[in-house]
Amino acid sequence: MKLKSIIIGGLFLQAGLTFAANTPNIVGVWEATSGYWSQTGTDSNPAPVELSQKPIQQNIIIQSQQGNAFNGITIRNSGESRNLAGVIGPDGKSLIISIDYGAGTGLLAEDGAQLSYCGTTIQLTRNFAFCTIFKRVK
Repeated sequence: MKLKSIIIGGLFLQAGLTFAANTPNIVGVWEATSGYWSQTGTDSNPAPVELSQKPIQQNIIIQSQQGNAFNGITIRNSGESRNLAGVIGPDGKSLIISIDYGAGTGLLAEDGAQLSYCGTTIQLTRNFAFCTIFKRVK
């Protein structure tokens, strides 16, 4: 019983230390430096396959942040913008992002100057997946 208490206490201590990681400030403009994407239709909406070695996004603009929660917009190369909501994970590096019609994950570089973001659509009319690398410009 004592061993069980020590193990549980250790897990709570470790969880507390994990959540104590410094939250980076990611507010600002992030510009795409590279990326790639893939798109297909669906069973109910057939479409040709498209593959690209170019980023689908041009910028991510993080407009506000409170602790580990943030929001902003992503601007595609077509000029179209999409709202985003996100959170920074307890490790201070991982990101979970929700955008119009999709969701994704990301990773912030140790120095805070680079952000990788990969995601997918949640639609019945197409299947789409992407990854983009961004650098902080403002």
